[in-house]
Amino acid sequence: MNRLLGRLVIPSLLSLLSTSAPAQPAVYAVQHCQVVGPINREDAGDRAGHAITVVHYSCRQENGLMQGAVSTGLSIIDWTGSTGVGVASNTVSRKPGALTVTTNQDLKATAAMTESRSTGAVSAGRGHFAVALGTAASLAGKAYHWSSRPTGPGQFDIEITLD
Repeated sequence: MNRLLGRLVIPSLLSLLSTSAPAQPAVYAVQHCQVVGPINREDAGDRAGHAITVVHYSCRQENGLMQGAVSTGLSIIDWTGSTGVGVASNTVSRKPGALTVTTNQDLKATAAMTESRSTGAVSAGRGHFAVALGTAASLAGKAYHWSSRPTGPGQFDIEITLD
């Protein structure tokens, strides 16, 4: 009887212990993006290393309610040396039957360097779906966190995790 009880209780306890750890939020969507047009780092002229960049980009969404959507976005970043802070960042995503508009906040970026050359930026922030229509209507008002990393010249991926 003790052996049978041990065979039943121990696996059950182990199962409870393994499921009590906090789960990591799942990645909701991945966007594969490319910069549209030049990225000019404009020297602000008020102090050394202070500059502004305006980045226009286009993305293709891999999964989530907006799978297959094409997004267009704009981010304005205020740089001090290799550290950037977002001034503005918005994206419009479209696919047949659905449209979303997102607003991003708390954008933080760090210039990615390879052999003393800029290869893009690693960045992260949070945002929300300001508008979500059609088959994406359930996203309206939802908040998310995102992170991006360069994947090649003028290219980057964005991972989005719903809050």
